Amino acid sequence: MLPLFTLLDDIYGVLFLPQTTLTALRDRSVAFAGALIIVGVNILEALRQGIDTLLTTILASLVTWFLFSYLLERLGHALGKEVNLNRLLGLTGFSSLPWIFFAPALNLGGSLGTILALAVVAWFLTWQVWAVAIALEAQVVRVITLIPLAFAGSLVSITILIKSFSTLSEIGNLLHLPQV
Repeated sequence: MLPLFTLLDDIYGVLFLPQTTLTALRDRSVAFAGALIIVGVNILEALRQGIDTLLTTILASLVTWFLFSYLLERLGHALGKEVNLNRLLGLTGFSSLPWIFFAPALNLGGSLGTILALAVVAWFLTWQVWAVAIALEAQVVRVITLIPLAFAGSLVSITILIKSFSTLSEIGNLLHLPQV
């Protein structure tokens, strides 16, 4: 099958046959296709927010997507699970597809638009957790506890890094070292 038809088939499958399609994607190298999905979804989001944010939205989303997947891969490794980063990138990329319905939901306006937008966010988060569970070959309940752990680890690491530089700066001030 042609690559475009395969991509369209995978998109349809993730939206309407998620268990079967995500499981099939786990066994294929689809990180590049996942990146295309991330870019496509964020182009739509940038159009909703204003075209002037297009480049920053796309770059930020790709970096966030990669870091999220990398942190989960490292956490899985630390917990004794060998996880292929390429697999995780592909699955989390494809599981971002529900976000394409966020802007249309908001455009409905009013209470209905808000409720539908919240439903899209819930759908997106559910697909993300589901994709990570499939990539890690773990139970969804375990993944639900793993994802907050990844974010907490990130926050703790950033806090320690900031505190370390702050402490080094104070030591430099006490020793009257020249500022860098």
